[in-house]
Amino acid sequence: DAFESGFTLPIANRRIALKAMLRMVTENEKEILDAVWQDLKRPTGETLYYDFLLVQGELRKLIKNLKRWTRPERVGGFCLLTFPSSQWIEKEPYGVVLTIGPFNYPFLLTNGVVAGAIAAGNNVILKPSLDVPASSLLLADLFARYVDPRVVSVVGNGIPGDGIDVMNALLAEKFGLPEPLILTPYI
Repeated sequence: DAFESGFTLPIANRRIALKAMLRMVTENEKEILDAVWQDLKRPTGETLYYDFLLVQGELRKLIKNLKRWTRPERVGGFCLLTFPSSQWIEKEPYGVVLTIGPFNYPFLLTNGVVAGAIAAGNNVILKPSLDVPASSLLLADLFARYVDPRVVSVVGNGIPGDGIDVMNALLAEKFGLPEPLILTPYI
């Protein structure tokens, strides 16, 4: 329903969501560092770089280039068959995208993929990894507080059963496509 409403199609709404994500990351540095430490015991410097600074940089780049990357692209060349028309490629979103978060870099690989899907005009269903409970709970809380639920919905936390039950239920959905489009980041 959220995608069909057209809410994520205007570039202005995409930019608002990306700026909200940037604010979400920037205002919660300590919470992000603490959650990753609690889950993975990763050194603070490594987490600061990978799960915080890289995410900020990616969000800033998306915000800066969004208009240029999404504008129609003219197809060059002259063709007598189509004269006097002109051709262009118009980029369209897929619709609803399921993003399955990994455990190893819970903020970098989750926020980066979610941001790209938002920039493309998609709605996102985010399923964080249950292997990093503090990070997953923080992601769910931050997205609920900062990003419009018509853009990103977080699922999986607090659902009875194990991760397999949640994944089977999610994969049974078609998301408006013949097969679900799943963006699973990995390193």
